[in-house]
Amino acid sequence: MSNNFKKQLLITVFSGCTFIILCWLTPISGYIGDLEYFSLWSKLIQSEGLSNAYKTDNNYMPLFQYLLLLFNKLKLNTSDFNEFTLHFKRFILFFYCLSAIIFFAILSFKKVKLINQLLLIFVFVLFFPLLYNTLIWGQVDVLYVTFLLMALYYYLKDKLFFMLLFFMIALNLKLQSIVFLPLIILLFLHKINIEKSKHSIIKAILFCAALQFSFILPFITEGTLKRMCINLYFGNIDGTAYISMNAFNFWHLIFSGELWNKSDQLSIGFLNYKQTGLLLFFTSSFMALYPLIKIVYQKFILKTIPALLSANAILIMASLIYFLFFFFNTQMHERYSHAGVFFLVVYALLNSKWVLLILGGGAYFLNLEAVLRFFNLNYLAFCFTPKFIASLFLLIIMTLFVKLYTEVSVKKSCNSF
Repeated sequence: MSNNFKKQLLITVFSGCTFIILCWLTPISGYIGDLEYFSLWSKLIQSEGLSNAYKTDNNYMPLFQYLLLLFNKLKLNTSDFNEFTLHFKRFILFFYCLSAIIFFAILSFKKVKLINQLLLIFVFVLFFPLLYNTLIWGQVDVLYVTFLLMALYYYLKDKLFFMLLFFMIALNLKLQSIVFLPLIILLFLHKINIEKSKHSIIKAILFCAALQFSFILPFITEGTLKRMCINLYFGNIDGTAYISMNAFNFWHLIFSGELWNKSDQLSIGFLNYKQTGLLLFFTSSFMALYPLIKIVYQKFILKTIPALLSANAILIMASLIYFLFFFFNTQMHERYSHAGVFFLVVYALLNSKWVLLILGGGAYFLNLEAVLRFFNLNYLAFCFTPKFIASLFLLIIMTLFVKLYTEVSVKKSCNSF
């Protein structure tokens, strides 16, 4: 039995034991609004089949409906709402523990002693701000971020079509994955052979199109595709046309009061709030992705040997684009920084950036807890004020930009940390 197999077995057993413990600790309560929707949708699929999942106002992506179908097939659905809450949270916690196994796989790119690997995985899987989203709130953001992490893992392994596969899975689990699309495209262009680039790009497009077609095939054959598209569009585009849906971000630094009740269609000069947020997001995202854009430009336009970019820089970019998405856009919910925090945690643990780890986790926890109020704390305290939490997110973004351009200045292989 090889040492690598022993390590994998050990991590799998550890993740399994963690899953059992977390299932035992799972509270019945959560964010009722979200859990009621999940219960309604799963019951609809159970009674009328997968293809009728969008008969209600279900606005989640197709593969999430497949997961609800699997949830039903495992006999986890129940008419009792409290039992449903427990079973559903535990079902999603499985994917949370799966992310720890992916994190271990990424650790293999960095020479770390086994005892240190175990400690890092222990911190990762029990990092409470991330765990809060599933264990306490009852949300499913861990699903798409786990598959995005898989996509990055296969990028580091130079297996680009596996990278595309797991990105497409993530995209069809939750629409927020589309924020990752520019990074995926740039990473693909960064790695492909320039002499076969046209052939590779055509293959990639056909591969992704075939995957997407297979995901939505049941809705096509049963004639419910139009309803699915309507739900996804109107449920995700301007479904909540307000400045902030409890996301303590840039807009809370500008305004005070109930921003969840203030339209983002009001004008600032010739732009409204939504358009201003998008402009700030696109501009700042370009700055976050610029090192990779420059490398791809050198490769395809200047025909020169591109500069190297470390895996750390890629993790920072992954974290940054989600923080920027959360921070500048209107209509953001409190949970939408989850992917930013997730990739920050991976980067921080791999590089012992403990202050950054605490800062990112703290901001996310404070925002979630200020909304859900699970622990009955003093929510009038300064640390729970929107402006303070928004300031923490701003500090995180500024720190990540500094880390990114510092990392870019150090020439490392794209498969090294």
